[in-house]
Amino acid sequence: MELTLKSAKLPTDGPALLEFFTSRSLKEGDAKELEALVKSLGSGMYVERESATKKLVSRGPVSLPFLRGA
Repeated sequence: MELTLKSAKLPTDGPALLEFFTSRSLKEGDAKELEALVKSLGSGMYVERESATKKLVSRGPVSLPFLRGA
């Protein structure tokens, strides 16, 4: 399992793994933030669209329902 994580360039120590999974789980208040990020994808400003894209990608699969809804 550790080799799989390393090949995907994911952390293998306890605290880093906890942070990885915590950042990819939906918490209270995240829905509004994710909705705002999806809305930003339609911005006329490239910088705003790019920032929203990076943040949505970093949140992982938790972003998908919000993207599908758009």
